[in-house]
Amino acid sequence: MTTTRASRRRRTGVRANAAVQVLGGTLLALGRAPRLSALALAASLIPTTLAGHAYWTIEDPATRKLQRIQFHKNMAMIGGLLLAVLGQPITARHHPPPAPQQRRICTPDSWVGWPREAAALR
Repeated sequence: MTTTRASRRRRTGVRANAAVQVLGGTLLALGRAPRLSALALAASLIPTTLAGHAYWTIEDPATRKLQRIQFHKNMAMIGGLLLAVLGQPITARHHPPPAPQQRRICTPDSWVGWPREAAALR
């Protein structure tokens, strides 16, 4: 069986994409260079999404629906990865900080139902 130059190039591209995704996912999970690894993962997902889940080219309604779901799932992952590239949670920019809560101090006098233990601590 002979392999053409185009099939070898495709195979090399798929392997390189897999290596980027494995390395980027590992680095992101370990917290090493999280912005760079999230950016690499987002960049590797774009061609994967466009080539692997081109639902607009499919005629069968059931298959088209499944591919559309996978396309949107990948787009959501790209969005989440781009948020990780920004480096701050989305809630920190859009919501005011919560009000400080009053500190509760537990003293032996405030214990209910444990008179012997409370008396022993006095």
